[in-house]
Amino acid sequence: MAPDGDIILKTQASPVFTDDDVTLCYQHQSGKHKQTSFFKNGALIDSNISSGSDRVVKMTLKNVTREDEGFYRCASYDRQLQSPESWLSVRPDRGQLNIVTLLCVL
Repeated sequence: MAPDGDIILKTQASPVFTDDDVTLCYQHQSGKHKQTSFFKNGALIDSNISSGSDRVVKMTLKNVTREDEGFYRCASYDRQLQSPESWLSVRPDRGQLNIVTLLCVL
């Protein structure tokens, strides 16, 4: 297996809330990897053939819930190249967060 760093998994840096759409972006430094796999907590969640740029593949998680929280990793189809794991934290929806903030102010 190649050392971590040959493949990068990019996630959103800002907070993620329930019902948001989250895009995971797989980017590799070298070579052409037409097929990509995405994993959550070590389990395969999606495998696809890239389109467009050979070096960037995107996967979107629609309407995330607390169940989508976990460690994500991407890899070349043969798993010879893998990204480091990235933690995705899902917070309560914005409406609930605003109610809590208002109660704290009162």
